Amino acid sequence: MPAPYFWGKDFEAGVKFTYPVAKGYDLERELISDGSIQVFEDLATEAIDLLEQVFGELENDSASNGDNDPTGSDKNDTSTGTPKRLKYIKLGDDLQQWRDEQIAAGRVLPAKGCGIEQASDDIIEVFGAANFPPAIITNSTLFGSGITNMLIGAYDPETLYSNYWMDMALYIEHGYHCVFPEFEPLVRDACNDAHAQATFAGPERSAAVGIGLRYIRAKVALESKHKASLAHLSAQLTGRQSMVLYFFESSIVGLAMEATMRGWDKAAVTADWIFSTPATDVVDVGSDLVNSEVLNSLLNTADIAVPGLVSEPALRRVYDAMAHTCCRMFTHRWAEPGSRMDACLYHWHFVNDRHNFLRRAVLGYARSRRPEQEEQREADWGEAYDENYHTTGFSRPLEGACDGGDLCNQVRDRVAAAETEEHRAQLAKLWEVLVTEPHEYARAGLISLGREQAIYQAVRVAIAKTYALGLVDDLAFVIAHASQHAWQVNRLLEAAMFGSFLDDCSLSGRLDRTEQE
Repeated sequence: MPAPYFWGKDFEAGVKFTYPVAKGYDLERELISDGSIQVFEDLATEAIDLLEQVFGELENDSASNGDNDPTGSDKNDTSTGTPKRLKYIKLGDDLQQWRDEQIAAGRVLPAKGCGIEQASDDIIEVFGAANFPPAIITNSTLFGSGITNMLIGAYDPETLYSNYWMDMALYIEHGYHCVFPEFEPLVRDACNDAHAQATFAGPERSAAVGIGLRYIRAKVALESKHKASLAHLSAQLTGRQSMVLYFFESSIVGLAMEATMRGWDKAAVTADWIFSTPATDVVDVGSDLVNSEVLNSLLNTADIAVPGLVSEPALRRVYDAMAHTCCRMFTHRWAEPGSRMDACLYHWHFVNDRHNFLRRAVLGYARSRRPEQEEQREADWGEAYDENYHTTGFSRPLEGACDGGDLCNQVRDRVAAAETEEHRAQLAKLWEVLVTEPHEYARAGLISLGREQAIYQAVRVAIAKTYALGLVDDLAFVIAHASQHAWQVNRLLEAAMFGSFLDDCSLSGRLDRTEQE
């Protein structure tokens, strides 16, 4: 039997839950091994060592090359005789010409926001969060770590709230500790919460959060130190290095530890946490090219980093490979914790007051492909990329794929199966604001700030109301399937990716987060 939403009492009573064993994911299974705290520690140390090697090249080269000098980007490191990891990346002629034409026509993407705006009163009321601390009820946190934990459930309600706060640690990357005085003390308190520590997997979850924080703080410190020198630089990684780094780039590894300890397949969990990085990066490719991010997972591929060129054919190959690696997660495995976490990233781009997803999508829609008749395809990470982190071109047809309609057969069936007319209407509305309206807006090609803001708020309201009705599994299914459509059916994520290349560059030499003065 599957585990209930609050699973503590049944677990303590000895009720056995059935967790599927995922097929494939061989490299992930090898990477995570027994999934112990020691494995997490060792992988975090490896990831931090890689960070230090990458950023260390800036210090080695500053005297001889100057900031962002492309002329030395492909030379060997003379001090070690090993190839340099940091590569200077520029746009290919095709994309550069398109960008120049769009910018000249006034189609420019504003800089990313800080993502610190409070949720509206009606949203806070639906969630019963009026007395929550301010940092936990911004749009970014409530619909990020908040709804992720709400979709997955917990040992009991008190632990759910504690887990929500614990996973807020990821927002150090967004500068929350610089804005909200209560932020770090409350994260620390959540990690030491006596009640949560006494539950099954509680101590290990907390320990894993601490391990993840070690990585987050190391990266933030290195970025802050070198921010003026990072524009147009990207790290070239091997296949293993990409998996190790992206697992911790998820910034929410405590949840992964809990999932594996409960019995969810370790390899599948690892694959899902690795994918959370491209799930975030895909809408930021162009923006990351000009600001402080050297670990954009699409730019790190050998397809792009080796030639130092973002050509349109290479970018499409990489996009397709990423789309294939998440396919089974969002379809066959939508009910699992990792899928629920990654699926939240699609709507999070809408509602977090940071990415301005619809503006990216409308700006880039004409550049994206319209393969409505093409079959959906899937592959594991180790099949889509080789040991040098270069795309292989391999994929296979997805078994049991939907019909690819704007309102596809699988979503229609899910909506029709809901118990009441109210539930059916709510699920239909959720799909409409997540998929139909955004697609119509992007396809029309006309920029409207008012329409964008209306859709963003409609998404927030729809998610909150669906959750409040107790439709947790239906909510998880719909946002997972919306994510699959965004990657491979309507390709709104591809559109947003291209739109990101019209970034106004105002964050060049700066970090895309709030900083201390």
